[in-house]
Amino acid sequence: LASPLALGTDIPYAVMEGNAKEETIDEAYPHLLQNINTHTEHFSRGYTRAPYWLHFMLPAHYFADDERWLVISPNFVDDIRLFYRPQGSQQPWEERRTGDTWKAERGDINYRFPVFRLPPPPKGTEGYEVVLRAASTSALLLDLKLWEPHIFLQHAARTTSFWAFYFGIAAIASLLALILATLLKSRKLWSITAVSAGYGLVACVQGYVAWLLPGIGLTLQHYLTSVFTLIS
Repeated sequence: LASPLALGTDIPYAVMEGNAKEETIDEAYPHLLQNINTHTEHFSRGYTRAPYWLHFMLPAHYFADDERWLVISPNFVDDIRLFYRPQGSQQPWEERRTGDTWKAERGDINYRFPVFRLPPPPKGTEGYEVVLRAASTSALLLDLKLWEPHIFLQHAARTTSFWAFYFGIAAIASLLALILATLLKSRKLWSITAVSAGYGLVACVQGYVAWLLPGIGLTLQHYLTSVFTLIS
């Protein structure tokens, strides 16, 4: 995969709105199979308290007999549950969990977005069948991409370098505005300083708060995303 395969544009999916109560994969799966309409746009439902179930396939040729890395963003989706098994199989689902309020490990790699390592499908199977449940108290949208590992590492190195430069400039600009506002006692400069909250929001959405502050960082990022959104 020279570039990642994205949910929607490259990987069509079926979707249904789930019940507000806790619903198991075994309860939701038969209803998902009745959704014959597939979607090819990015998944987004805005602000909703209802969970959504997505159903899609990852064919064996996506893997080329090697593992692939599934990267899920953005960071402010509260609860994401990923289920997968070989296509056509009746064996139990493999379950992985992540999300902004998930307290255990959010993925297989220490990165600012959850990353799941998927082994190649067993020989003789057509690929993986995947069901994903997403629920959030904030905006509900999903950007899911399937990467070839070494291509993802190159991408991660480039984007991390860019964001390091971006936040460096942001920190200098915010500090300068704060110093000038303090010395000159200017309302206009204080308002410019307040605009710096936008940089904090970007840091939360890009996952840097949780990444740089293990432990408390994830909870802090969860609440700061809402705070910085309101301030902005």
